[in-house]
Amino acid sequence: MQSENAVHRIAVSWGDGQEGVYIPRRDSNSRFNTLVGGRLFPGTHHYATFDVEETETDLHVSLTSDRGDTYVEVDAQVADAIPSNSAFGLLE
Repeated sequence: MQSENAVHRIAVSWGDGQEGVYIPRRDSNSRFNTLVGGRLFPGTHHYATFDVEETETDLHVSLTSDRGDTYVEVDAQVADAIPSNSAFGLLE
């Protein structure tokens, strides 16, 4: 059994130095996952349609929730280095 899944994660930190992850939403193209999410494994899953295309150098992922209230699209290419204007300082 295979499925496409997405977890919407937001990094959080508390004033006392603790850090964590807040997960407001999980999406899946599996009706099974949407039925048992929160029972057999953590978190309620919402049904969504996924479009995924992968090559050696490119990745395209998009999802649209069945209610149309959530839409995410990512297009990425393999690079040898991080651009100088990146928000991320290190590849690690």
